[in-house]
Amino acid sequence: MTLGTMTAQESTGQALHVDHLSVYIGELHILEDVTLRASRGRCTALLGRNGSGKTTTLKSIMGLVPPAGGRVTFYGRDITGRPAHEVARLGIGYVPEDRGVFTGLTVRENLLLAQRKRDDERLRRVVRLFSELDPLLDRRAGTLSGGERQMVAIARALVNPVRLLLVDEPSKGLAPRAVRRLAELLAEVKKEATVLLVEQNFFLAAELADHCYVLDSGRTVYEGPMGELEADEETRRKYLGVA
Repeated sequence: MTLGTMTAQESTGQALHVDHLSVYIGELHILEDVTLRASRGRCTALLGRNGSGKTTTLKSIMGLVPPAGGRVTFYGRDITGRPAHEVARLGIGYVPEDRGVFTGLTVRENLLLAQRKRDDERLRRVVRLFSELDPLLDRRAGTLSGGERQMVAIARALVNPVRLLLVDEPSKGLAPRAVRRLAELLAEVKKEATVLLVEQNFFLAAELADHCYVLDSGRTVYEGPMGELEADEETRRKYLGVA
């Protein structure tokens, strides 16, 4: 399934560059110096303990939380502080931590509502990818399991052309079987789109990600290939509490 369309200039290099991002919420300095890059066609994991600033980073990239300083560029285009609807139209999809599913609507209505322009063929391709949703299209989303709702949340982000997908804590609250299926689906998605993944489940992140960053108290404190962090027990214990 083709998720987005690249220009020749976009076919190589960095999809996303976050440079010294700073964010205040009220008087709290949530992000002080976050720097990261997401390479085109790869999955980058953003890791850290609860409260380290991961979700705020995604929201700031998406235009949902205004930055106080720093710069965000998407394929070389400055998108710092642009409103979320403009960011989305550039080809950035966002799957929030709370999933953002309308429980009173059917699965089909959730997907159609998310489309900026009606595209039945694209909708069919997304449903083929998330095959479990096909028999559930006319069921209200509020009756679905947690894993099924997460599929709806990701599918909603893919019913429009996407070149970069921001995914926040997709395995949160899911049973192990649902996490396994989620890993399979995200592995398929990353074949077609760049993925920036926030995930508390280190082992899921390690399975999917090529590169990783670790945040601590609103700062980037570690960067490297995912395999190197897997082998670095001291750093995992210090910043993630993972043996």
